[in-house]
Amino acid sequence: MHGARTARATRTLRLALASCAVAACGGDGDGVNAPPAPEAVRTVRIALSRWRAAVGDSVRLAVTAIGADGRVVPGDATVRIGDSRVATLRDGWLVARDTGATIVEARRGSASVTTTFGAVPPSRFPVELRQGLGPDLPPAIAAMLPAVASRLREVIVGEEPEAVVDPASWGESARCGFRLAPAVTTRGVVVALVVDRLDGPGRGIAGARPCRSRVRPDRPGLATTTGIVTLDSADLRDFLAEGDSVRFEILVHEVMHVLGFGVFWDDALRVRFDPPLVRATPFPSYVGPRALAAWNRLLPVNRPLSMQAGFGHWDEATVGRELMSPLTDGEPEPFSTISVQALADLGYVVTSGGIDPYAPPRDGVVATSIGARVARGTGRVLHDIVLPPGWRTARVAVPDTT
Repeated sequence: MHGARTARATRTLRLALASCAVAACGGDGDGVNAPPAPEAVRTVRIALSRWRAAVGDSVRLAVTAIGADGRVVPGDATVRIGDSRVATLRDGWLVARDTGATIVEARRGSASVTTTFGAVPPSRFPVELRQGLGPDLPPAIAAMLPAVASRLREVIVGEEPEAVVDPASWGESARCGFRLAPAVTTRGVVVALVVDRLDGPGRGIAGARPCRSRVRPDRPGLATTTGIVTLDSADLRDFLAEGDSVRFEILVHEVMHVLGFGVFWDDALRVRFDPPLVRATPFPSYVGPRALAAWNRLLPVNRPLSMQAGFGHWDEATVGRELMSPLTDGEPEPFSTISVQALADLGYVVTSGGIDPYAPPRDGVVATSIGARVARGTGRVLHDIVLPPGWRTARVAVPDTT
């Protein structure tokens, strides 16, 4: 309740969209540069790296003005935040201040556009994604890491037991991709990202696993302390060619494996849940109470929450496009209530504020390991290849010989 802070306020920030080069601006007859004639702005576009964030986190804000010829028009835009209680602008970033939603408006001349930004409850679960051993991460990937961390903090809000992360004390063979760095104390997770060879071109884009974990005194399971995400160097060029949203979802997907999704369910790791979270017969399925209850609420009749063989992912044909299915094809993949509640079954403290809208397929369950399908409008046949737990793959295009 914020009874003393109900009034709406407006803050304004002048954002430089682009600078006008001398050659582009032209000049007068004497060779002295003259101010450019103002160009008419047809539309204004506003982009946020995320449309919501946990209180205390921030998202990147970019504004572009487009002229009648479809080109970017250099100059300044005015950005206004409808409710400064919810968010504020700081050096090109939109900072979440308090829970709620607000309108973000960008205006240039008579053209304007609005979008909505929401702030969800603050998280006490720190997520640190850092450069690991080997080649430096491509700039496009490194720049995305704060948004990936923020996305996990939107759904995981509770702190874990304190742990010390000290790569220097681990020994070279057990460093799990971490570069030597000063020891840090965390109540969340620290993840190293590396570029390395995995399985060669055309298969897994990335793999991930937890490295160290701690036992919770008051909750079941293990809480990951450190983990590693590996981007396959053989597929890095194709990975970078994907759109920002695809790369973002793949990175979030891999960090989910670091947290234990599809990994801590393996009996070989001696993580015992009573009752178990997965069942092998008559077919692989998930039976953890919170995710299964969330799944059943989505359907008119109860049906099994099928899993891929090995329990690494949800079964693609059962859940359709969802963040923790094994495949990606460039379409949006929601971070749904079933994946968030699977984290809760693992013992993490979650909130519903960061859950994406999601609806499962309504045409029954079709569990399959390898199958062919035709991509809409492309004429290509795409083969779904099942990989071991902790792996992410793209659908592989092959010549259509049918």
